[in-house]
Amino acid sequence: ELCLAPYRRRQPNVTHSDNAPAPQHPLLMNLPRRLSALSALLLAACTAVVPAPQPGPGEARRETALRAFLDTLDEAQLREASAPLDSKDRVDWHYIPRERPGIHLKDLDPRQRTALNALLDATLSSQGHLKVDGIVRLEDVLHDLESKPGAPATHRDPGLYAFRVFGTPGSGPWAWKLEGHHLSLNFTSDEDGPTRTTPFFVGANPARIPSGKYAGSRVLAVEEDLGREIALALDEHQLEHARLAGATPMEVVLAPGVDRNFEHPEGLLLGDLRPDQLALVERMLDEFAGNLAPDLEALARARFRADGLDALRFGWSGGTRVGEPHYWRIAGSRFAIEYADVDGGANHFHCVWRDFEHDFGADLLREHLATDHAHAGQ
Repeated sequence: ELCLAPYRRRQPNVTHSDNAPAPQHPLLMNLPRRLSALSALLLAACTAVVPAPQPGPGEARRETALRAFLDTLDEAQLREASAPLDSKDRVDWHYIPRERPGIHLKDLDPRQRTALNALLDATLSSQGHLKVDGIVRLEDVLHDLESKPGAPATHRDPGLYAFRVFGTPGSGPWAWKLEGHHLSLNFTSDEDGPTRTTPFFVGANPARIPSGKYAGSRVLAVEEDLGREIALALDEHQLEHARLAGATPMEVVLAPGVDRNFEHPEGLLLGDLRPDQLALVERMLDEFAGNLAPDLEALARARFRADGLDALRFGWSGGTRVGEPHYWRIAGSRFAIEYADVDGGANHFHCVWRDFEHDFGADLLREHLATDHAHAGQ
């Protein structure tokens, strides 16, 4: 069945009392200020020193699952699914319907599909896997909506999503991708880990299914609703600073072929948010990190907070009512998450997470090349 309501984490209710008596003991008189200073020192220390993650059971599980899936393929399928690590196809990503190299879902038998799902289970959370399944199955919805008598919309086909592996798992670095309409998952690993998880693209069309047996269903509801909730929580002054210059972007800025940071930071600094507003942005960041398996989720959370949340910016463009075209992004020096909902009466959106240093495992490849050159010189 189509995924209708991906899991959303519940936030604990926190209550505060304004009637608590003030501390009377002299040692407690300046306690809040002392705790604040201590917290700042601890935050600075944690931000400044981030130990290099070490490969753990999650990495081994992913490598084992990848090998197990490849072992289910016959020789012809394996040739179709495999490419050298330096293949241009590895970094040639997109989310439009088009011909893609690799082995397609429609060419997998049930045993092979089960093995591929095990790989996704080792890489994504249940939430993330459900989102991927929902995006793929939206192709059936589009097929029904766009087909006409005598002219079926054959380009709308869940079987057209393609898998490809680059390099040899266990003899790193290696990578794999699963890609099709409104989906581009790109993972890069090596023996030392950890797996790099970007670019990570998801999209939905229709975002809200207009008719049929799934009418009203939404595969990616949180990304839309929570983004709007953040904008609506801002006061007039904050929203003015959050608004991005120019017309509402028709597309995510960090689209395929664009591999750069936002050179001129725009938007409202998260350091200028109230705690309740900041909590909404943190929920959005956690939503994206939460698409990954637990060990990768923890790394993504740390990555999002590496420079401190206060240094990130929230940008908004467009209307705030349901059905109005709009765009938002959360961006810092290391990463950006973008969302653009403009087409189809603002019922067709694209959402991407890019990492300016880790996309396609660029940092892993640099370290690998440096190590190889060092060994070659010995």
